[in-house]
Amino acid sequence: MKFEIYIGIDQTGATKKNGQPKPLQVSLIDCTKKNPLFFTGLQIETLCYDTIIQLIQKKIPHFKSQKVLICIDTVFGLPKTCKTDIKTVFERSKNYSYNKKHFGAKTAHSFFNQFITSKKKIPQRTVELTAGANSIFNLIPYQKNIGCGSYRIIKELAKEKKWYSLWPFDIISTQFTICEGYPSYFWKNILKLRTRDLREIENYFKKLKFKTIDVADS
Repeated sequence: MKFEIYIGIDQTGATKKNGQPKPLQVSLIDCTKKNPLFFTGLQIETLCYDTIIQLIQKKIPHFKSQKVLICIDTVFGLPKTCKTDIKTVFERSKNYSYNKKHFGAKTAHSFFNQFITSKKKIPQRTVELTAGANSIFNLIPYQKNIGCGSYRIIKELAKEKKWYSLWPFDIISTQFTICEGYPSYFWKNILKLRTRDLREIENYFKKLKFKTIDVADS
């Protein structure tokens, strides 16, 4: 599949005082012309069809039917030991809440842990083991709680009628394809960086500047 527009999204599970999630950091690459254009430091309040369309049209006025790949720093597929499928995970997330809260770390922790079949060992995916990263089933440490943001992304995508193909779970048949990205794996195993230091990251990409690590992740 050939894509003409690429969107990177850094998930966040952090919430505002009203309990709703904070904006998502977004980057966009326009490959519709000979020389690709890069846009970083963009934001959307929530992940849905309308916000994605508005984001693209603001930067690419001629946007119509070009194929779009949306890569999100999140977890979609659960380990096989959980004995569930992506459709069930999405469906259960729609109206899920914990202590009357629909978002946040404790809500996400409660949500994902319902899929653990054995309390003796926290299930981990191969990519997490390879990158030495945390599992979505762990609540602590808070600052590295990938389950919190992953839950937020799944919940927001599940709210609408499906407007995207989710790779590799679906056959790609729509204008928009969504897949999982993994910044930690990218920095450690592909770029071979010792740390996610902005100076090292910018030195690798040369022409791109990132205000924060979250922007760089997107």
